[in-house]
Amino acid sequence: MKTAYTIAAVSALLALVLYGKYEQDARAQAAIAALQQEMATVDQQLLSIAKNTSVPYRMPMDKTPLLQDYAVFSVGFPDHFHTAIDWRVPHGTPVYAIADGIIRYADVKPDYAGLMIIDHPQDNLYSLYGHLSAPLGLKPVGPVKKGELLGYIASTKEGYLIGLYAHLHFSLRLGQWGDYPDTGEARWMAGYVEKHPIYHKWIDPEAFIQLTQQLPAAINPAINQETRAKP
Repeated sequence: MKTAYTIAAVSALLALVLYGKYEQDARAQAAIAALQQEMATVDQQLLSIAKNTSVPYRMPMDKTPLLQDYAVFSVGFPDHFHTAIDWRVPHGTPVYAIADGIIRYADVKPDYAGLMIIDHPQDNLYSLYGHLSAPLGLKPVGPVKKGELLGYIASTKEGYLIGLYAHLHFSLRLGQWGDYPDTGEARWMAGYVEKHPIYHKWIDPEAFIQLTQQLPAAINPAINQETRAKP
């Protein structure tokens, strides 16, 4: 189980050093210290949310092969951090809501094909589901319950910048969709950012979901009321 962002952070910072963004040891140490402080602050926020959430979150689909992890670089974006987790899945794989919420955006977006945003106001988070198939249908804007079908994974033949493999681009962020701008580094649909995602309140989605599921029942009694058979 992932419990924090330490591994991703260290690997990312090492990569930054290799790419020459921090040419002096003092600057690198200061950057690491600042990042660790930001992560500690966010970790406390997430722990509080996980302790107090009424129902544990679920994964958006069955466990699948990892294509790209949270807060790493890629060949296409060698100097930008990934804000999400990408899971490789066949075209047409169903995708489900991870928790109760309100669908705020469900439409086609350049770079994403079908894109959906769900606010989870009970915990002040929003979830993002990218590379969904518009031709196969997207659940419309409005209330949604945990486990409801949102749509299906798009085919790479649908165009846009899906990449070589059909996959789900899935992210979680502190705050609500309307808190963030349409453009710039802090934009609400950002897939890659120059600074570590934690600075923009993008969190490790898998780690957070696991946290809500695995806290002791003494801390979160709702855990005993949930069936763990589903992802």
